[in-house]
Amino acid sequence: MSNLDYVVTTGSAQVVDSFTAPDGTTFEAVASASGTGIIKTVTNADGTTTKTIINAAKGKRKRSGKNRVSATSRRTYNSNKLKSEFANFKAAAEAAAASTETIGYTDADVTTGGGGFLKRDKASTVTLTDSAGNTIGTVGTNIGGTSDEITAAKNLADEIININRSSTSL
Repeated sequence: MSNLDYVVTTGSAQVVDSFTAPDGTTFEAVASASGTGIIKTVTNADGTTTKTIINAAKGKRKRSGKNRVSATSRRTYNSNKLKSEFANFKAAAEAAAASTETIGYTDADVTTGGGGFLKRDKASTVTLTDSAGNTIGTVGTNIGGTSDEITAAKNLADEIININRSSTSL
């Protein structure tokens, strides 16, 4: 368990959206007052399930005193931020599952986010293409530092590649 796993395994965590791959693997976007994350659930041959947290990040801070932010509004903020990122993952995963071509990416397909206009954080993304050169989708995140964003984007892209591999082998 990493030091951020608690943000999606707390009692207040709620599933915001989900995707089920053709092989039965489920991906759930989970938001809590502490943060956000995506959980992958695989059903093993013996019927047991294995849950893996693909990425997790701390969310909006609680603050104190008169500036205190309630757990409900933190969960709502974190949920809304995660919904847009998971929508891109879900669209790319659906396209990967439907594709008969092999999907992949190169280092040239990785876009580093960083700071933007008025210090707004831009997302780091990975653009996935199939063997015919068609764009399948773009996944990424703007949660965390730039190196964390790139790692999370690559993890999401790798999961989509695995979805594509499993759907073409079925």
